[in-house]
Amino acid sequence: MPNFLSEANPDDRLRFYEVQEQDICENDWLRLYTDFALYCYWQYNEDAFKSCLLSEINKILVETFETHTDPSLKLKSSNAIFHINFTAKS
Repeated sequence: MPNFLSEANPDDRLRFYEVQEQDICENDWLRLYTDFALYCYWQYNEDAFKSCLLSEINKILVETFETHTDPSLKLKSSNAIFHINFTAKS
């Protein structure tokens, strides 16, 4: 996870939302991001890519400049940046 979050002032922290487990389960496209990251890393070794699938998502932070009353709406922001920490199977 980014270290700059601990150094951010309180106003900047409103830009971030830590995605809850329920939101991860409801939005399958978040898991697709992790699979895509693994594919980009292992794109020239298909066997290694397949052995890493079924990654485990540890934490997701969403960064956006849009302000929402409901923080979970930051997932659907048009300018969202996703910081995903995950562990590959192998």
